[in-house]
Amino acid sequence: MTRLTAGVVAALVVVGAGSAQPDAPAKSIEGKYKVVSAVFGGKADTEKAMKVTFEFKGDEVIINKGGERDETATYKLDPSKTPGHIDITPKSDKVVLGIYQTKQTKAGLELTIAFAKDDGARPTDFKGEGPRDAVITLLRQGGK
Repeated sequence: MTRLTAGVVAALVVVGAGSAQPDAPAKSIEGKYKVVSAVFGGKADTEKAMKVTFEFKGDEVIINKGGERDETATYKLDPSKTPGHIDITPKSDKVVLGIYQTKQTKAGLELTIAFAKDDGARPTDFKGEGPRDAVITLLRQGGK
């Protein structure tokens, strides 16, 4: 698995309390997304990331890595925090702590997620400058 794919999967394989009914915050980001930018360890890695797509559905996120097998994770959002918190749980059940923000643009809903790879602490900003930091910006497809 490439560094990009590992980071993306770790970051966006969502945190799971595993509820059967998605909560309102999770429902607000449902949809299919393409990557518009990615930063890993302070360096842009958009070319590889552009091949990856995400689909948020209920409390799961499905990550398609451009021809490779899909990865699925669960996630949980806490919009009461500033910035909002996202906890992502891949199949390994190792929770990845992150933050997220959404922004409505002319092109559609933009979702930015920042996280630290390898059991790092939850980030406090979207700069992605630390050696284990990752920031991925996604654009929801279909203009919603």
